[in-house]
Amino acid sequence: MPTHSMKYKKDKKDILLSACMIVRNEEQFIKKSLASAMAFTDEIVIGDTGSADRTPEIARDFGARVYDIPWNNNFSAARNAVLDHARGAWILFIDADEKILPFPKSDILPAFNDASKKAFFSFLIPNKNMTPRRTLRIFRRDRRIRYRGIIHENIWEGLKEVISEEGGEIGELHIVFDHFGHERNRAQKHTRNLPLLLEELKRNSENTYYLRHLGLAYRQLDHRSLAKEVWTKAINIIRCKEKREAIDSLPFIDFIKLLQHHGQPARLLLDEALDYFPDNPQLFFLNGRELLLERRPLEAIPYFKRLLRWGEEKDYDHSISYNSGIFDGYSLAALASCYFLLGGFEKSSIYYEQAQKYDLGSFGIKELLGLLNSLGRSCDHRIIQSQKELIMEKFNIKELPEDIKISEEEMRNAYGGLRRNRA
Repeated sequence: MPTHSMKYKKDKKDILLSACMIVRNEEQFIKKSLASAMAFTDEIVIGDTGSADRTPEIARDFGARVYDIPWNNNFSAARNAVLDHARGAWILFIDADEKILPFPKSDILPAFNDASKKAFFSFLIPNKNMTPRRTLRIFRRDRRIRYRGIIHENIWEGLKEVISEEGGEIGELHIVFDHFGHERNRAQKHTRNLPLLLEELKRNSENTYYLRHLGLAYRQLDHRSLAKEVWTKAINIIRCKEKREAIDSLPFIDFIKLLQHHGQPARLLLDEALDYFPDNPQLFFLNGRELLLERRPLEAIPYFKRLLRWGEEKDYDHSISYNSGIFDGYSLAALASCYFLLGGFEKSSIYYEQAQKYDLGSFGIKELLGLLNSLGRSCDHRIIQSQKELIMEKFNIKELPEDIKISEEEMRNAYGGLRRNRA
């Protein structure tokens, strides 16, 4: 690899923006991350917490200044140690398995000259097939602005204190961080995070953000009952809040997903969550899905159609991320299932044709095939069979899995009741 070090040999007075990073054994990802940061930063400062691979060597080849940082099970301590070595007027923190999507540097330079701004929101795509959410990664270099929290650390407290003392505000830049390293070993990550989350909760046992992430760790490690327990605690705390924010919806969403995944009713929790968060797209999708599971397709249709409008207009709350599929392919496939159940085979076919343009994986396809399999004796067998064969052929499905087959008697009764209601 050619050396890039000349780019960063600048005097301190020439450095406007410092890219900062903490790393350990990131040789698989770091080249892509460093290359993206080089495009518009003036220096890269890295704290290595104990790599045993070529990570430090690769970073130095890109011209980064690399420092050995002791690891004491505290992400804030490591990040703050890197901040101590930064020289720029502004800081941009990026992880080694993230890249910054290209944009013209000239678009952001004027913003850094605005004396009223203490920090800028940017956007993070946390995982593949997720929508970008606001994140706070860009801020003035100021010793009062430091990370807090041993895990899932942030600069909020210090930043709010500076703004309270001096005035100023947080702006917004359309800089997008893409977390491309999401496919790494998640079980290993959650095993590492679990004791840190438990330690953080000793300090503040009612922090719903940490409780939510503790539940995710338990869920990933297959401790379902413990996940339910901590999410229940988080939900009980949120119930008592006078003012709720979008992030407070996440323990509800996680719990509802778990219930639906295991075939348990989620209606009571869904109704409560929608009462607290009436414009949350993820809850709209989960409610539409629950209505389908309850054999209420007519009531589910408006929820999926609203999601398609959100997908076109992008006017939903961007403070949290959503599965991007709910705004297009997943909702189209769900609408196909709704109309199929209602006997609207032509509309069902149209929606499914539209859904095929998106990467659905197994979502929707198996569900509709399950309905086709169950309804085969309820209406024209030739229509059922032809649609089933077409879908199976297009999606290369050899056999319908047993776990999504629905009782024929149950579906015939539901289908017959819907037809009578329509009449």
